[in-house]
Amino acid sequence: MERPVKEYNFKGGIINGHIGGRYLDDDYFWPILERAQALNASIYLHPTPLPQSVVKTSYAGNYPPEIAGLLASAAWGWHIETAIHISFELF
Repeated sequence: MERPVKEYNFKGGIINGHIGGRYLDDDYFWPILERAQALNASIYLHPTPLPQSVVKTSYAGNYPPEIAGLLASAAWGWHIETAIHISFELF
């Protein structure tokens, strides 16, 4: 993130809401978040497919799996995931 911000005047970077089952509150991501803060750079939180355990627990129901997949992504789940990340940033 440092090179694009300093050399090319980028305003920030992009990251998915979770990677490999790790969410952004995991210590693993702290160096990235700290670097963004040090650079005064924004991070665009991009939605990504939810882990299947979350889809099964929160979105599966008495309807076809395709509907659960849609609910877990663009229809609802991505919005909820992003809102949760933002909520934690406020506190």
